[in-house]
Amino acid sequence: MAGPVKYATADAAKAAASSSKTAYQVVNQVTIGQNIYDPNNPATQPYLAYINTTDATAKAKAWQDLYRGWVTSNDMAPKGSAYRNNFEYLQAILRGLGLSKAKTQLGVLDPQGQDQGALTKVLAGAIGMNLSVPDYLAVLSGSGFKAGTTGPKQVDTTTKYSKQISTALQLKNPDEAKAMFVDAYFKAYGMNPSNELSANFGTAWNARAKSDVAATTTSYVTTYNKVYDKTKPIIDPKTKKPKLGADGQPMYQQKSVNGVLQWEPVTKQSTVTQGDGFTQAEQDKFLAEYLVSNFPDDNFDAKTVGGAAKSIYDSIVALHKNNYSNVPDFNTVAGTIKSMLSTNDAAVSKEVLDQYAKKVRDNIATRFMSLADWVNAGNDASEKINPLVSSVSQFLESDVTVNDDLMKRILNFQGSDGAYRLPNDYELNQLLLNDPRYAKTSTAKNESINTAQALTSRLRIG
Repeated sequence: MAGPVKYATADAAKAAASSSKTAYQVVNQVTIGQNIYDPNNPATQPYLAYINTTDATAKAKAWQDLYRGWVTSNDMAPKGSAYRNNFEYLQAILRGLGLSKAKTQLGVLDPQGQDQGALTKVLAGAIGMNLSVPDYLAVLSGSGFKAGTTGPKQVDTTTKYSKQISTALQLKNPDEAKAMFVDAYFKAYGMNPSNELSANFGTAWNARAKSDVAATTTSYVTTYNKVYDKTKPIIDPKTKKPKLGADGQPMYQQKSVNGVLQWEPVTKQSTVTQGDGFTQAEQDKFLAEYLVSNFPDDNFDAKTVGGAAKSIYDSIVALHKNNYSNVPDFNTVAGTIKSMLSTNDAAVSKEVLDQYAKKVRDNIATRFMSLADWVNAGNDASEKINPLVSSVSQFLESDVTVNDDLMKRILNFQGSDGAYRLPNDYELNQLLLNDPRYAKTSTAKNESINTAQALTSRLRIG
């Protein structure tokens, strides 16, 4: 990670701006000899608003505007640096110069406000010298400035290591916990939990979060690269020409300002997390299990049930009706409902219901063996039975039910090979014609009349 470029004077900083333009330096370059902090200059209005405002609320708002601008752009940092935005870059320079003693990770505002205080002082100095913020910091850096020192000092270029350890907790305040639980409880059961239950949830949640702490260690290693003076090539004593490096490019002397050799800091960062903490999946599971463990058994029945539990119960009721099975009361299937609500995995919840449905369909397959293949494939028996019952009732001109002896023979029909299956049209017709009720139908009576009339006609002809 590259650090700030160092300049001896403000003029040097301005000269360098012409070759390496940033958004701030462009403004400076275009307006050399003018006041770049003109109130009419849109680029510097946020800075002036912050410096000139005395009202605490307005100043906080102005600081937010500045901060927002810095974190949403990255036009200050040297090319190839790892600074994610302008704010990180400014933080690094401020801390490197000793203007800020903040220890938070780059990009994070310190709670004590040291970074903000340092930036405020720098901005005041930049306005006083009519320089952009990066140019003013470059002047300070190039002059060998270091907070708490009296003069230029050679940079300590030894490799530096630093570590920052933080912990991640997903704690909730009482109001957040209550709101979260009330919402989940209502969605599950169609009613609100008691205040006591909501409060207990918040306590349980925070206890779990504290027990699953994730520790993150971030290590910073800073090394230093030489800053070369492109106006001072290294001369080969033999050829009297600029000496070339291994890459074939001219070699230059290390830059020196007031006898102080110039170095560019390069910081590399690595982060290691120990433990996952209270993960999102674990949070979802905790909430689901807490809901089920506080299932309102005492005042819950098929009439008062609501929410997701009601939807599950309705599905179970429909399953039984569609497979000619007695509908269970709510308490009988409460365990299945709890099992489905206790998981945050939709696939697992579906599997619980599928297994319950299989048991119901297994019973109807044993009762009506001609439908075994159909229901074992996951279909409801009613899809086959209802049309048959309707057709048989219409044919016999009687109210036939699934429990009728004829329907039982149809639904347990065996072919000539002994295998159970539904009868074909011919076989079904024979079963209907052989039923005693057929003789009483209008169809059968009309056929008898027609037969008698035909016989009489033939006798007359004879």
